[in-house]
Amino acid sequence: MEPDKKESSQGPCFEFSGKKVQVEVFITNTLALITFAFCLILSS
Repeated sequence: MEPDKKESSQGPCFEFSGKKVQVEVFITNTLALITFAFCLILSS
């Protein structure tokens, strides 16, 4: 019983960490776009 319980509790953790990584990548991409736009405005 205990091993099954451990496995099922691990599943959501991996899913959550995957979603967390996606959010971090999204924030990083957004920051990169804002920085790129800011540089374009400054250079023009």
